[in-house]
Amino acid sequence: MITKYQPGQIIANRYQILDILGQGGSGFTYKAQDQTNQQQVALKVLSLSQLNDWKQEELFKREASILRELSHPCIPKYFDDFEIETADDRLYYLVQQLAPGKSLASLIKKGWNPQEEEVKQIAHSVLDILVYLQTFNPPIIHRDIKPENLIYETPSQDQENTLFLVDFGAVQAHRHSSTVARTIVGTYGYIAPEQLRGEANCSTDLYGLAATILFLLTEKSPSEFPQKDFKIQFSQKVQISKPFANWLDKNLEPTQERRFPSAQVAWQALPHNYNTNQEKTVSPVGKLASLAGVSSLMIISFLLGNNISELEYSEEENPSLSDQEAVALIQRWQSSKQQMFAPPYNKRLSKQLLTGEALTNNKGSIDWLKNNGGYYTYNLQRIENAGNFYQNGNSGHIEVIVREQRTFCMNGRPSQDDNTIDDKRLVRYNLRNEQGKWKISNYETQNVINQRGNPNKSCRL
Repeated sequence: MITKYQPGQIIANRYQILDILGQGGSGFTYKAQDQTNQQQVALKVLSLSQLNDWKQEELFKREASILRELSHPCIPKYFDDFEIETADDRLYYLVQQLAPGKSLASLIKKGWNPQEEEVKQIAHSVLDILVYLQTFNPPIIHRDIKPENLIYETPSQDQENTLFLVDFGAVQAHRHSSTVARTIVGTYGYIAPEQLRGEANCSTDLYGLAATILFLLTEKSPSEFPQKDFKIQFSQKVQISKPFANWLDKNLEPTQERRFPSAQVAWQALPHNYNTNQEKTVSPVGKLASLAGVSSLMIISFLLGNNISELEYSEEENPSLSDQEAVALIQRWQSSKQQMFAPPYNKRLSKQLLTGEALTNNKGSIDWLKNNGGYYTYNLQRIENAGNFYQNGNSGHIEVIVREQRTFCMNGRPSQDDNTIDDKRLVRYNLRNEQGKWKISNYETQNVINQRGNPNKSCRL
C-alpha cells in the first residue's frame, strides 16, 4: 500500500502536510507548509515499492532535474528534492511552488464554460511558456500538454487570469539520451501521433495545446471526435470564429510538418482579437506601427521564417541574425530576470545575454539589490509584438512591446516604490555580436503604452 501522510504530519523535519492535492498509482501530491519560512508548497511523493514501471522513477528524477534549470513566472519554481529510505520502501520527494487555482479539467467538470475570448487568452498564456521552453538549445519539449497539467485561476475584476504549466516528468531535453527521448509518454487524446513512434519536436506540444483547447470549447475528450485520415473533425461541434478555427485545425494536423513549426510561429498566427485594454479590433501590426512612429515598419514575418527552436549562435566572425533569433534573445533576457534581480543574483546570466552599457548598468543594479536586501519578483512577462528589425554587420536592433508585472521587495516585503507596477511598453533593444554571440548592448523605452499598480503583489521567491 502507498504511504499516505495525514494533515499535521511533518516530513524531513521541515514540511508539514496540510492537504492532499492529488493521487496517482505510485504516490501523492500534497499541499504542505515549509516550517522554516511558513511558505505553502506543493510536495510530490513517489513510492518506489509501488512502481509498476521503473521508467516512473526516471521520469520523477528528470522532472526535478529540469525544474532546477527553469525560471518562468508560469512554471512552478523548484525548491528542493530529496529521498527517504524506510525499512520497506524508498520515497522520493519534490518540493515546488504551490500553483494557485484548479486544473482546467477540474474546472470544466465543475461546470465552468469558457467562451472563445477567454480560451484564446489561455492559449496565449500556454504559448508564452512554450516559447520560453523552445528558446533553449536544443529546445525543451513538455510532451504532456493536457487539461490536467494546466492550473488556472479564473480572472477577477481587478486581476488577470493566472495559469501554470505543471508535471515536467515527461519532458524531452538535450542532456537526456536518445533512449530516454524515445520513451513513449503522453495521454490518449492529447498525444501527438509522432509520440507513438517515440519522437517529439517543437510542433508536438502544439498538438497537445490544440487538443486541450478543443476540450475547453466542447467539454469532450479529443478521442471522442470522429476522424478522417487520422485527423480530428471538429468543425460541426464548435462555434468559433473562422480564423481561430483555422488556427486550431492547423495545430491538430496528424502530420507534424503541416502544423506550425514552433510555439513562436503559432503565437504570431494566433488571432489576437481579445481585449488588452486597447481597441478590440486594432491589429498588432497597426498598433506597433503607430507606436513606433515610423512610416515603413518592418513587422516580423514569423510565418515565413525559420523555427525559433533552431536558434544557435554561430562561431563565424560575423554571423547573421534573423528576426526570430532577436526575439528569442529578448525572450531569454526577460525570463532570466528572476534569477538576476533576486537570489541567487546570477551575474553569469548577465554576461551571457548582455554587453556594453546594458551589462554595466545591470551589474550595478544586481550589486545594489544584493547589498541592500532588495529583489524583484515577476508575475507576468510577455512579449506581445515585435518589429522594426534591422541588422548590419555586428550590430542590429529590434523594437518589442513588452508586458511585465513586477514587485520590488525590500527585506521580504513589497516596497511602495514606483517599480512595483504592471506596465506595457515599447522598448528598443540594440544588439551586438561579440565573438560569434549576439547580446543586448543597451535598451531604451520608446513609449509607455499602459501603466498601473501591480494587482498581484508578492515577495515570495
